Amino acid sequence: GDTLTVGVNHWPSRRSGPEKRNQAGALLRKAVDSLLAKSPKSNIILVGDFNDDPRNVSVKKELGASDKLKKMEEGALYNTSAPLFKQGFGSLSYRGAWNMFDQVIISQGLLDDEGIKYKAETFSVFGPDWMRQTKGQYAGSPFRSFSYDKYIGGYSDHFPVYILIEK
Repeated sequence: GDTLTVGVNHWPSRRSGPEKRNQAGALLRKAVDSLLAKSPKSNIILVGDFNDDPRNVSVKKELGASDKLKKMEEGALYNTSAPLFKQGFGSLSYRGAWNMFDQVIISQGLLDDEGIKYKAETFSVFGPDWMRQTKGQYAGSPFRSFSYDKYIGGYSDHFPVYILIEK
């Protein structure tokens, strides 16, 4: 009898500048607010490539995704990706630095003990050795499918991410 709303995202590239991603965050926030207005305990999962990190304005301010589970205001979203990002992990590597563009953000309805719930601290980046570049300056990074226009046989330039939910 529970309802789970999943919003799959792929926000504008960093090449477009932060304004487009800030707009995407504000627009998604309006959609979330409309769901919460109808049902404040809505179970909502927002997942995908946000092309920004958990600390960026688009995610933290415009979308309202908190990285602090204990001090959440009513209607706030919890960014399950933030704790791992703060520890230095990421889902993609750019110029030797890890970014957490791939995130899972949840509503407070998934944090209570009713119905569907987020299994605490289960956010993970799936990056086994067979999905990693093994040689050269990019060793350890995701093994890409393409390098510019050339197919090199990898999987993606991002590692997949996931959480566990339970009922």
